[in-house]
Amino acid sequence: DIVKEIDIFQVNEKVRLIISKEKPEYTSNDFCAHGYIFYEKLQNNKYISLISLYGLIAKITSDEGILKKGILNMMDHVYLCIRKS
Repeated sequence: DIVKEIDIFQVNEKVRLIISKEKPEYTSNDFCAHGYIFYEKLQNNKYISLISLYGLIAKITSDEGILKKGILNMMDHVYLCIRKS
């Protein structure tokens, strides 16, 4: 159940977000999934990037877009991990 896998963090807990083409190291205390970046658009001076994690959609808001910066390309297979600090 993916909801139980994600519901491992506390409000105001410091975490580190990793988006990578390579599978990062992680533990059972972290959330890690893989999928594809499929959308990016500038809205209200912020970039909205969407990553499909096979049913779960992760929305990333940033000052500089992931695709715009050239870090990743549309439809790249990526790993998204949230690690406890």
